[in-house]
Amino acid sequence: MSKKDEFKEFAKNHRNLVDYVSSGETTWQQLYEMYDIYGEDDEVWKKYPAKSKKELSILENLKSIDVDALKGHIDNAQKAIDVISELTKKEPANINATTPKVPRPITNFFKD
Repeated sequence: MSKKDEFKEFAKNHRNLVDYVSSGETTWQQLYEMYDIYGEDDEVWKKYPAKSKKELSILENLKSIDVDALKGHIDNAQKAIDVISELTKKEPANINATTPKVPRPITNFFKD
């Protein structure tokens, strides 16, 4: 059995390596080189623990988010909030409403 075939068997038995490669944390070439140098029983493999199902589902959900669509939804929500804010803003009292008249002094004819 060639070293390449041995690594393929090792990778099949350690499915967590697929997660690290697909997330871009490492490459198959780097993993193969580590396997070739250290073998399969070395301490170097401890830095690639199996990720929990919850972590994987969160990562998959984050990958599937369309950032542009999310930005569009946020912009639309902000516009709606602005419109509601404008509609509910209290207007100042009507200026044309009757204002109390202040009597003018008798001696003040032309505002001098």
